[in-house]
Amino acid sequence: MKSDQYWDFYGFGQAGIWMWDGGGFYEDESVFGLGASGGFEWDWISINPKLPPVYWNIELEIGIMSFDYYNFSTLNIGIGAHYRF
Repeated sequence: MKSDQYWDFYGFGQAGIWMWDGGGFYEDESVFGLGASGGFEWDWISINPKLPPVYWNIELEIGIMSFDYYNFSTLNIGIGAHYRF
């Protein structure tokens, strides 16, 4: 980041194996799923230059999985703070 820019946008992808327990009514399954996410972060240094490198962030994520018995999708909203080493 530039020294006068205190915010940044970011994005990332997700890929993984999702597992479902059929609960005795259906067979247990494992499927491949995909997701995408984007977010915004803001540097606390904009408040006071003496603060440590801590950032607020907010992000939105979607994920899609297709099991044999149903299709599953997620929509997650995350808010947090992180420290950069």
